[in-house]
Amino acid sequence: MPRTVITGASRGIGHALAIELAGRGHDVLALCRKPVEVTGLADVDGVTVRGLDVASPVAMHSFATALDGTIDILVNNAGIAGGKLRDNLSEADFRMADDVFRVNAVAPLLLTRLLADRLPPGALVVNVTSIMGSNAANTSGGMAIYRASKAALNSISRTLAAELGPKDVTVLAVHPGWVRTDMGGPSANIDTETSARGIAQVIADADPAQNGTYLDWKGDSLPW
Repeated sequence: MPRTVITGASRGIGHALAIELAGRGHDVLALCRKPVEVTGLADVDGVTVRGLDVASPVAMHSFATALDGTIDILVNNAGIAGGKLRDNLSEADFRMADDVFRVNAVAPLLLTRLLADRLPPGALVVNVTSIMGSNAANTSGGMAIYRASKAALNSISRTLAAELGPKDVTVLAVHPGWVRTDMGGPSANIDTETSARGIAQVIADADPAQNGTYLDWKGDSLPW
């Protein structure tokens, strides 16, 4: 039974992925910023809900120190858009940038490094990124800070892959698709369950030869 840790599991993709992986026999630790407000997870067989605010380095240090045992799969899923999705030069500000980069890019780096000693040979790290982080695919502009934070996460994924690959730990950057969530909006083309099934299959099919790759929820390669 793989032991799997998922951040940002209170709703959306993380919530659906926790349920999907538990249904596939994983022992899931679902980390949520406000666990008392989470519904539909605590009663799922194979899921344990615990509080963690990834925006707090102190909270992450405490979590990593208190965690017992090893982790087979770490899914860095927590992410924020920064309020205004369609930020432009008049809407973007330093505070928004600080918040978005802290959660979307720095937190996955810090948490993975804090838990590196808990990742045995054969372990997997999945950083949930976005096609919005692809510089090659950016032909429309918009969402500058969010795009940049996910591009940073893609770069961080490559760095972690280089650091952890020699320890037989595989690191993937995975785009979950355009998903109908609070962030993706009602016009998105897939629901959370479809995205979660796809990501779960990417996890099931993961191979050390894929270390450092950028994939979508169907397992297809994306341009950096």
